[in-house]
Amino acid sequence: MLRIVLFASILGGVLTTAHAARWESVYASPVGSISVDRSAFSKDGPLVSTALYIKLQTPDTLGSTLYDERFVTLTINCDTWQYTMTSESFSLHGKRVRDWQGGPTDDTDIDPDKPLEQAAKALCGKS
Repeated sequence: MLRIVLFASILGGVLTTAHAARWESVYASPVGSISVDRSAFSKDGPLVSTALYIKLQTPDTLGSTLYDERFVTLTINCDTWQYTMTSESFSLHGKRVRDWQGGPTDDTDIDPDKPLEQAAKALCGKS
């Protein structure tokens, strides 16, 4: 009986670990960071699909800051330098304020003045 319980607990741990996110930083600066979930990463030709965790510092009131935290699933087209988003969770001060899932959004140009461009360069191998 002890062997069955031990085997079941080991198997449960292996199955849980197999589906765990593997976050890897692809952008870091004083304004924040972007990490990619390597367990959700896939590449098909010029298309890179992944989940991102974005934590960017934005001004709140003079002398203090808040953090904009987002979990986003998106596909980047490394040839056209555009992306489409398929889901997003948005939190302020640790409280979820928006959850969205749906079909892909329209193609959006990657803004060269935003941190997402640095993440896209790392994911597309254009660093």
